[in-house]
Amino acid sequence: ILFGHVENAPTTAELAALLNTGNIDIHSTVGRRVPRVYIKDGKAVAMQDYLID
Repeated sequence: ILFGHVENAPTTAELAALLNTGNIDIHSTVGRRVPRVYIKDGKAVAMQDYLID
């Protein structure tokens, strides 16, 4: 998990501070090459991979 509402996951503000950048840069630089896995109640419920789909 790169960031999100998960225990011990860094916030985008924390990542931005580490990289000396702004929150929006964290969101906008996660390219379409990175698959998205959507988690609900601790389980993966969906995945989107833009390179395959």
